[in-house]
Formats: sequence, structure tokens, C-alpha cells
Amino acid sequence: MSQESSEWDRDIVRDIDRTYPNQELFKEKQQALFNVLKAYALYDSEIGYCQGQAFVAGLLLMQVR
Repeated sequence: MSQESSEWDRDIVRDIDRTYPNQELFKEKQQALFNVLKAYALYDSEIGYCQGQAFVAGLLLMQVR
């Protein structure tokens, strides 16, 4: 994953705390969620990042142990 800043970083960081805020298991996965969302935004620059992606990716990450 790119260590450089992207135009979506600020939006992703802002939304991470709002994604499943009551799930204790998810607290450990927040950096992983950021990485997945940023990687996808960089991969598909036409779509980039939108808020709904965080909930879909977060749900998948909670299933990965």
C-alpha cells in the first residue's frame, strides 16, 4: 500500500470512528480498515472513497480473525 497521502485520507480517517462504534472487536481492526479503504480508493480512482464502503469493508474485516 502506498504510504503517500491521498485525497481520500481525511475522509476515511473521519469515518473510521463512526463505523461500528459499539463493536469492541472492531476497535482492533481500525487500522486494517483504513488500509483496505485507502488501497481500494487508490486502485479505483474513478470511484475513490465513499462513506458506505466503510461499513461493507468493516463487516468483512470483523469476520477475519
